[in-house]
Amino acid sequence: MQLKHFTLCAVSLATGGAQAQAQQFVQVNSLKELPAAVQQQLGVGNAADPIADRGEPFNGGCVIADATPRRRFLMGALGTDVVVVAVEVGGFAHDSVTAEWRRHGEHWIKQVRRSAPRFPKTLQELLQDSKQPVLTARN
Repeated sequence: MQLKHFTLCAVSLATGGAQAQAQQFVQVNSLKELPAAVQQQLGVGNAADPIADRGEPFNGGCVIADATPRRRFLMGALGTDVVVVAVEVGGFAHDSVTAEWRRHGEHWIKQVRRSAPRFPKTLQELLQDSKQPVLTARN
């Protein structure tokens, strides 16, 4: 059984840690499904440092032969005020990284970026790899 929705339970720092908030996520399978500001920060449309969408060709090696992107979107988790994204990064240390954005008013601010222990294939793996905060699955 593959779960498609999760609730993220986190302590709100904006209220001094006194209030807990729940965040429900849906799986994102394309860069096009992300907020425009997050797409821009990831490099969508940036010829100098392009990013390939899920399933598109990308250069996973360390030899740069052409303009093929060296990063590829793996998947994302979209909540009301939080976006978590996994990106495959080519090169000698071919790996994946996760990044998290939080909405502040009308702006999406990148909060965290870290190496992922594996290439997440499900929403559950992506959110568990985030390690913070505690996650609770909802059926």
